Amino acid sequence: MLRNTLLLHASYGTVNGKYGVIVRVLSLGNDISKVEGLENLRELLELVLDRNKIKQICEFSFMSQQQLQELHIEENRLRSLANLQCLEALKRLYAGNNRIQVHVRIFCLPG
Repeated sequence: MLRNTLLLHASYGTVNGKYGVIVRVLSLGNDISKVEGLENLRELLELVLDRNKIKQICEFSFMSQQQLQELHIEENRLRSLANLQCLEALKRLYAGNNRIQVHVRIFCLPG
């Protein structure tokens, strides 16, 4: 069933992966400052952006990721978790060690 899936692993300046449908992206420590360029990753299930330099999430950052179930954005520079409302399938959110000052109600994650 999952033989066409792809794990794209891009951590600390290296990129490794196999061809297929991308369902998991790991991008740790790449000095990423914006969440962008995900438009064609419509079947993405897990996104790991830990240890980057992301300060904010734009309202269009995750517009195409209706399937995203797990988001890791720990150890960034986020001040708010706004603009995550479109992630209706999200089951797990990891956002520790950020600079969150603005608290917004995102939505209730399934228990």
